[in-house]
Amino acid sequence: GIYSASYALGSLVLHAQTPFQMTLFPKVAQLWDSDRALAKRYIELSNKFFLTLAIPFTTACLVVAPSLLRKLGNDEIASQAAALTVLIATGVTLWGVTIMQSQILHGARSTGVQGTTSIVAALVNVALNIALLPRVGVVGAAIATLGAYGVQCFVLARAARKHLAISYFPAYLAKCALASAVMLAPMVPLASRGTSAVPDRASRVA
Repeated sequence: GIYSASYALGSLVLHAQTPFQMTLFPKVAQLWDSDRALAKRYIELSNKFFLTLAIPFTTACLVVAPSLLRKLGNDEIASQAAALTVLIATGVTLWGVTIMQSQILHGARSTGVQGTTSIVAALVNVALNIALLPRVGVVGAAIATLGAYGVQCFVLARAARKHLAISYFPAYLAKCALASAVMLAPMVPLASRGTSAVPDRASRVA
């Protein structure tokens, strides 16, 4: 239950990617043979915009998740929410990038690798859960999620690059990460003030 609450919150980041996922498949397929450079541009800019939203969302979870889950649930649910939600949101963000990479494989009509990497990612997830859950508890499940999505993202990036090399704009993303870190400065005292002003749900019921 604790993990599911954090997963539900962290996975909201994928909503920023869904519109691109739905529209890019037909667009890239249409342009692949006639204007591959434009197809590449569509993929790059869509991925860039998704990460522009995903990076500050994931960073904000560090502060927002504990406060929000404490108000919606109780102290137990919120106790590890910062680590859980950030790890999950990072993993889900990598999954969103993986979906963007799959646009290339669909355009190149080389989709078999996706099934293979999904199986490998599932095995990595199970193995990490077995190894980590007894040692670090529920945080181990979040690490397993991140590890599985990370492996799949890396493998598909290598596979897609054989057909079309896209830019991930590292300098731009570094600026997004820096701006997101600066964003935390005013959020921390605001979240603390909100937590002290509003009792958790369990306290209100009691």
